[in-house]
Amino acid sequence: MSPRPWPRSVAFGAAALLTGVAAVATSPLTATAQLTDAQVIGGNTMTTRAACPSGPFYATAVLAEGPSFYWRFGETTPPAVTTVADATTNGADAVVRGAGLSFGSATPGLVDCDDSYGVELPGTPASTEFLVQPTAVANPDTFTVSAWIRTSTSDGGWVVGMGSARWGTSASRDRVLYVQSNGQPAFSVGIGPRNVLEASTPVNDNQPHLLVGTLGPAGMALYVDGVQVDADPSVTAGAVYTGNEPADQPPPAVPATPDGYGYWRVGYDSTAGLGPAAPSNDQLAGRIDEVAVWETRALTAGDVAGLFAQNHW
Repeated sequence: MSPRPWPRSVAFGAAALLTGVAAVATSPLTATAQLTDAQVIGGNTMTTRAACPSGPFYATAVLAEGPSFYWRFGETTPPAVTTVADATTNGADAVVRGAGLSFGSATPGLVDCDDSYGVELPGTPASTEFLVQPTAVANPDTFTVSAWIRTSTSDGGWVVGMGSARWGTSASRDRVLYVQSNGQPAFSVGIGPRNVLEASTPVNDNQPHLLVGTLGPAGMALYVDGVQVDADPSVTAGAVYTGNEPADQPPPAVPATPDGYGYWRVGYDSTAGLGPAAPSNDQLAGRIDEVAVWETRALTAGDVAGLFAQNHW
């Protein structure tokens, strides 16, 4: 991944306060720069980012691929965020479980020049907050799951995957993108046995990374920053959940999950048994952004590379 543009100070002739707008710096920058959380410093100095790349925006590229849902985390707080809007026309807004997640201007988005936000997770051993798909869907054997993350944790944690419970901790979990306790990203499909792909390079360097997992007739694959890092053509199906979750007690009184169905969950679920380097914390400590899921389509290597190439807003 190319280096992200770091904030730099630009002096203007008059004091001003601008947030979330574009400005042209006369010196020392000559290109148009998009301001992100800009503010007056010392009377007339604003913090900006370098010029944004040209070409289609990341969100435009994702939506052009037709995801089943796409959570961009544009919500602000206060008031408390209870749902996260689906950027597609499918109306699959995420439900927020728990009150310990941070949204809004304190959690800038992870895509270059993005004036939207992400979600920050505390990732302590006791943290159980997460976001979840509103309705159960059939366990898919062809799908893609993707998310941007930034973390420095040495504990690992759940990023996004499918679980059998909407509200509690799931008895059945697979189709999971996560960070291992060694800092390396992984993708797990199946329960008995679990099939785990992993990258050899850690991503707990406190820099943004795009993680993508796919499953389909050609097998399963894991991508990091647009590049396929591991694959297994022999795995073409995930688990079918049986003996599924009973009804959750109120609130919110979620009905029992039917056999063969699950929920896409972001940020937390049980990571027990996910592999030899399973996370020591279930919840990822860090920031997650731009979560998209294709429930009936496995993106190709070219599709994933194309998305990563548009990593700006």
